[in-house]
Parts: sequence; C-alpha cells; structure tokens
Amino acid sequence: MSYKKVTLKEVAKEAGVSLITASNVMGGKNLNHASKETREKVRAAAGKLGYRPNLAARQLASQKNNVIGMLIDSGAPAFYRDVMKELEQLANDKNWRLQVGIVHENMNSIKQYVDDFLGSRIDHIICATHNYPEFGSKVPALFESFSNVVFLEEPFVETKFPVIASDHYSNYFNAVSGLIKRGRKRIVCCARRNAYQDPSYFKARDGVIDAYKSNNISFEESFWLPFESSFTESFPEILAVKPDALIVSKDADMFRALRLLKKASLKVPQDIALFSANLSEYAELADPAFSGFSYNAKELAKHIIEHIWKKIEIDQGRNADWVKYVKANLIWSESTM
Repeated sequence: MSYKKVTLKEVAKEAGVSLITASNVMGGKNLNHASKETREKVRAAAGKLGYRPNLAARQLASQKNNVIGMLIDSGAPAFYRDVMKELEQLANDKNWRLQVGIVHENMNSIKQYVDDFLGSRIDHIICATHNYPEFGSKVPALFESFSNVVFLEEPFVETKFPVIASDHYSNYFNAVSGLIKRGRKRIVCCARRNAYQDPSYFKARDGVIDAYKSNNISFEESFWLPFESSFTESFPEILAVKPDALIVSKDADMFRALRLLKKASLKVPQDIALFSANLSEYAELADPAFSGFSYNAKELAKHIIEHIWKKIEIDQGRNADWVKYVKANLIWSESTM
C-alpha cells in the first residue's frame, strides 16, 4: 500500500493562507503578522492532511534545526523527569522537539552526547546531569561551544550560562518551620547522600539551621544526618537521635520508614512525623498519606523554555549571573498531622 506525500502547498490551500505563511508556521518561526487563529488553522490543516515536514532538508537549508538537546541522569530525582515531561510538551507546542541523552555517572557518555549535539547542529541545550562528586566540576566547560544552554540546578562551579534551580533553601526552611509549628522540635533530615555535597546540599542545610534559629530552638548537628549507606542500614543511627519527625530523601524511603518504625513499635504521625523531600504522584495513596515537596515541575519547565525561546528569538546573549530559583509546593497530609 502506497501513501501520497502531502506538500506544504496543499496545507496552505487547506488552511486558506499563503505558502509563505504556512512555511513559516510549520517552520516554527515567530510571526508577528500571523494571529494565533491563523497559526492554529495551519497546524490543524497539516494534521488533517497528514503533512510531515522534511526536517533533514530544513537543516541543510538553514544550518539549524528545531531540536533542543537535553542531558539527564537515569538515576535523577523524579522531579527532573517531571520537568523533562513538561519541557517536551512546551517544545512540541512550538513545533520543536527534545533530543534526550541519558547517562549515569559517566563523563565519557556526557562527552559523546555533547559531540552528537554538535554534529547534529543542535545549539540549544538543557543540562540536568552535572553534579557528580568525581567530575561534576568539569562538566560545564563541555558546553562552551554552544550559545544557548540552561542548567537545571546549580553546578559545582560557576557557569557562563543561566541556571534554573529549585529553591532548596526556602523549601527546607519552610518544611522545618511547618513541622515546628506542628509541635515537632527534633527533626532529623536524612534527605541526601553524603557524597553529593553540591550547592543544593548546602542550601538545604542552611535552610534547616535558619528555620531553627527563626523559631528560637537550638539546632543540633545530629539533626542533619545524610547517609552514605542505605536508609535501612542507617535507621538505627537515625533513631538514636530520638527524632519526633523525619525528612527523608524520597517516597521509597518513606515506605521503608513506615515498615521500620512499625517494627520499633512507633506510630506515624503520633510518635514520628514523616516528610518526603521528593514527593511522587502516588504519595496520597500511602497509609498514612505522605506529606512532602511537590517541586513545581511546570514552573521550572516554563522558566527553562522561556529562556531558550528568548535566546532563539532575540539572541540576547549569555548572562553569567542569571539564576532563577523556583519554590516547591509543600503538601501537608496525614503523615505530619
């Protein structure tokens, strides 16, 4: 069975617009003279007729393409993947695509993806894989050949490119303050592995300490208890602090905590409140339902893509000092009542 290739001229005729307007809309160009209704008509006509643009020809003609490269770690926090999902939709709305490179603690893999992006003439990059203890400080330099790069979370070293980061200081400050208001004064934070002492690690710790200060309660060093081994192996050390609340790294550790606390004849939230530093969409299904951070993935993605578009449309250049912090939403539920 053969298929007839639909031309751009047919799309223009179906939409009732000029060939130039149809070409510009399908090419993702910013049209001041074309209304939103016109752009929607062209895209609807393309969808109806089954039009598929020749991306290879477009790249050869313009030396550019409508692709944003993104690097992400396969073990990244869940909210990174939520941000990626939102970015894909936002890019698609403008007839752009994401080309994703997935790595895991491998500098050579990152270099290979950077070479792939350069070879494919991709100049718009989102980096969400750079805070590795062994070589993270070397990653930002790999992107010097690109003009349009945004980092998700602050890297170990200063970068010439913008950074979109969750406001870890405010997130932890507000979480600890909220727990204190709920009568919890011995809050143990075991939310990050000790090896990953990146900027967000120290901002979170400062937020915890300042929350205690602002509430006129003494902060003990044992309240900040990141662990290198598994949560289960570290649990006796955690209980030795005699906490009345725990902030754990993710929902998986919340479930582990529920099981381990039950074995220790401790109840949630009566004896110990539980708060997740990386709340998943299934948190409300737990018993008791989990409290925690919802990292506002839509807001993070919006700021990232807005900067990408500004650089594409305005060519505003690099801004070495530009950092945007986005606060997480705090979800208070049964595990902290």
